Parts: sequence; C-alpha cells; structure tokens
Amino acid sequence: MSTERLAVGDRVRDPKCRRWHPANRESSGSATGYAERMLFIRCGTSLFYVGPVGGTAREPKNVKSPLELELWRIRRHDGHHLV
Repeated sequence: MSTERLAVGDRVRDPKCRRWHPANRESSGSATGYAERMLFIRCGTSLFYVGPVGGTAREPKNVKSPLELELWRIRRHDGHHLV
C-alpha cells in the first residue's frame, strides 16, 4: 500500500496549508542516484521534501494513494452502464 511506501503521484498533506499535493521528483537535469529517488511536493512557489521513493512516510495518515478501486460495474444488454 502506498501509505507504507512512498511513490510518485501519492497525495501528501502539506503541514502549512493543510491541502493535498502530489509527490513528484524534481527534475533538475543532473542528479545523483539518490537525488533522483527524492520526492517533493510543491505548494505555490515552495518545494518541500517528503522522502525517498519506496521509503516510509513520516506520518502515514498524511499520505494517500491516488489509486481508486472499482469493485463492480453493472452493464445492461445494450452496453450501457447502470452504475
């Protein structure tokens, strides 16, 4: 689960503005192997470090995965979806 291990695209709650921002790698063009695994969130013009890709979150309750799971879908005989 993403809250246990950080991944690109995870939504992270900013402690200052309290909004959710996607975690991304900062592309500088030239970086070491470790720097390429670093995840940041951007809030306005500020950039905040949240941890390495695959690392554990400091506060798992402030991280959520962007994935959603569809359990089932009902389809009529003519192909239209009911739900």
